[in-house]
Amino acid sequence: MDSFKKIFIIDDDINIRNSLKRLFREFIPEAKVIERESGENIVAITKRVKPQLILLDVKMPEKNGLQILRSLKRCDDRKIVNIPVIMLTGIGNKELVFKTQAMGAADYITKPFNEKVIIKKIKQYLRS
Repeated sequence: MDSFKKIFIIDDDINIRNSLKRLFREFIPEAKVIERESGENIVAITKRVKPQLILLDVKMPEKNGLQILRSLKRCDDRKIVNIPVIMLTGIGNKELVFKTQAMGAADYITKPFNEKVIIKKIKQYLRS
């Protein structure tokens, strides 16, 4: 069993993905990042890569984060359903926060994110 913690980033913005990868290299060196810019075939990909945590953008062009979250949380594989999903978004809307949590998201972080906050939350979910 490897000591890496797999973090799956699904975000259409390459700058966000690169920023997160930089943070992980610096503060969570045991993180192995898998990234996608869209949510196509997400359940099959998640089954294959087996991440410990998913960071998911809400607003994406083809399939949005709510649709992706729904696919993950309604999957017939309990291992996939139980993976914590942190929603990332530029939308600081409390109704959306409640909606994503009701759908099964573990947490919700607004962009631009505070680096210390996101690292603390990610470490928390990787430990559990």
